[in-house]
Amino acid sequence: MAVLLLVLASCSGRKTLADYELSLDSIVVDTSVSVSKDANAPRCALHLNVKVFSGPNAEQMNDSVLRGGILPADYLSLTDDKIPVREAVDSFIKRYFADYRAFYGKVYAEESGAGTADLSYRVDTKVEMLRSGTINYLASITDQSGASATTYTLVHNLDAETGRILHLWDLFGSDQLSTLGQDIGEALASQLELSDTIALREQGYFVHTPFYAPDNYLVDDDGVVFIFVPGEIATKEEGEIRVKF
Repeated sequence: MAVLLLVLASCSGRKTLADYELSLDSIVVDTSVSVSKDANAPRCALHLNVKVFSGPNAEQMNDSVLRGGILPADYLSLTDDKIPVREAVDSFIKRYFADYRAFYGKVYAEESGAGTADLSYRVDTKVEMLRSGTINYLASITDQSGASATTYTLVHNLDAETGRILHLWDLFGSDQLSTLGQDIGEALASQLELSDTIALREQGYFVHTPFYAPDNYLVDDDGVVFIFVPGEIATKEEGEIRVKF
């Protein structure tokens, strides 16, 4: 299989990370903490599998993806300095657990029923190159509280030459940007086989918000896939919503 993949990559002519002198490593952490010293007290569990770049512009790339929501942004907001990934991960774990104990310790003391303070946060990342010259950094995140869990995808698209995150204005002209929200609404209506955006709203999409382009999108050879996380533009029961554009 590995040989086949290498042959396919070569035949497509698409460059790999190695062509840009980039390589990947992973920081993997599985840890948990109890909300109190009680033997059967609820716990908060963290699973992190974070891909780390090495090579040209790696420091900028790693800092950009870390601050982009893979680790909740407020945990890295104490400084604007670029933080080494291992240090950022350790700092996140320490603060996340401290906040968990501070808040849920009180909850558990008042409502000691099973599951009232069981939490888990899971992050698994991967790196792809779905368009020539663009690195796609994808994170699958599951945030669970008791029996309720939300799973969503966050994506950052990086210029392989410069390490810079690609923004919407890098992908669309000013005229396209001015109508992009409406165009996404129309594309979603078509995707759901609805007559128009009025019917789309009647079906429960974009009910309380104007049409807009999210900052979360995947760039590939065919264009852009906009990704709305569960509950963003429809009920959570609809799950993650992707609009091909």
